[in-house]
Amino acid sequence: MSVNSRKKDLGTCQFCGEPIKEVRCGWGCFTPGCDALIYRDDRFFLKVLGRKVTRPEAVRLLMGDCIHMRDASVKGKPADIELSWGIKDDPRFRYGYFIKFIRGSKPNSDKDGTSAFDVLNGESS
Repeated sequence: MSVNSRKKDLGTCQFCGEPIKEVRCGWGCFTPGCDALIYRDDRFFLKVLGRKVTRPEAVRLLMGDCIHMRDASVKGKPADIELSWGIKDDPRFRYGYFIKFIRGSKPNSDKDGTSAFDVLNGESS
């Protein structure tokens, strides 16, 4: 029996339909070829939102749901955002976060669904 098969299923992966599991480093789908994973100490959450991702947030994102965050702190500025996670068009990273700014600190008014990589690196300002 593998380590993953002993863990409780938390939901279904939006990409391959296999169960989402919790492991020491985070949450994800461990199906070969999919490997969707959100780390507990995820860089985006730490650098942009100033906190760690929670288990319910990670599972919802892995299942394909959006998270609505009121009064989130985006790089220290208040904003209402809609956060999603999915496949990126960036060859450097297969998966990534997408931010839709509802109110507040909007890095680029021309982009809807701003890539989190752009927010992290200041490329959308």
